[in-house]
Amino acid sequence: MIDSAIANAPQITYFLERQKMFEYEQASARVEWLDRIQLNASYLQGANTAAAGQLALFGFNYGFGVNIPLGTVFTQRNRVKMAEAASLAERAKRREQEILIQQAVEEAYSKLFMLRDRIGYATEAKESARFIYEQAETRFVRGELSLDELGQNNDLKTKWAMEYSALKTDFYDTYRLLQRLVVVPFSKFNLD
Repeated sequence: MIDSAIANAPQITYFLERQKMFEYEQASARVEWLDRIQLNASYLQGANTAAAGQLALFGFNYGFGVNIPLGTVFTQRNRVKMAEAASLAERAKRREQEILIQQAVEEAYSKLFMLRDRIGYATEAKESARFIYEQAETRFVRGELSLDELGQNNDLKTKWAMEYSALKTDFYDTYRLLQRLVVVPFSKFNLD
């Protein structure tokens, strides 16, 4: 279930894509100095002169030029390291999200089983309180029980009915939360 929750979490997809972005940025920063290299070729009709840095052969001029500012030389390594650090930071944020998702799935799963057990106990208490109230009603009709005692038994019956209802609601809410976290229907899992 945890693997499914992590694989289908939009937060994880977000961090994976951001990490890719920084990896592309890192690759671009590594070859940024190539932007300053220029190759040129041209054809001249008429005079055949050789300018500085160019070679003229039969009317064709070829040229090669390199213009790399010192700032690029000294800061390129830092730009590569910055992009690498940003990529590693995104990887760490993604791992943090994976841990949070895992924790949320585990908590919801544990809560689901705890609620299942509590519903069992509340069911027994609700049925017991209902039985006690029915007995108290019979005793009240016979005059063996006061109205206050009947009211106390009714309060107990109501309390356990409300507790049972609240636990059931909490159980279904937790069940739906867990299913939203996992994204895959529970019927596809073996939940022994």
